[in-house]
Amino acid sequence: GPVTARFNKITAYGTTGGRIAMGLTIAAKPVGGASETLGIVWVSARPVNDPGSQKVSFTDLEVRGNTNGIGGDILVQLANSPALAESIAESLTQNFTRDFQKLLAKVQRAIVEKREGDFVIRADIGRVTTGALKAAGQGLYLPVWAEGTARVEYVPH
Repeated sequence: GPVTARFNKITAYGTTGGRIAMGLTIAAKPVGGASETLGIVWVSARPVNDPGSQKVSFTDLEVRGNTNGIGGDILVQLANSPALAESIAESLTQNFTRDFQKLLAKVQRAIVEKREGDFVIRADIGRVTTGALKAAGQGLYLPVWAEGTARVEYVPH
């Protein structure tokens, strides 16, 4: 029957096999029911992106659970339902393009021109590309390659 669910907290870790594990704290109870079941449902998934893209999505979801009561299976069943599993995957999808562009702009401003004594160093970031994501112990790793130019000029004070 219908279930009311509340999602409280998400914890994420890198794990084996190029996957990331996310602990979702969920409380659920049948509509009209008196007792609520609370537990952590662990969802592991493989983070993916297209090379050159900062949009991250997740595939190959697997669900496991650890709950506080005999009704705990309802949480695992809830997370395993096709509609919720798809919803979880969609809600985890993030597009970091704007954040990535802001970071590049900060880096460019930081290196555009520096004076060191009688020398002025000017740098310009040219081409920046990103590769495929990898799950790591502290989250996700996105390889980045940058090309640019730099000039050093002697400009006495």
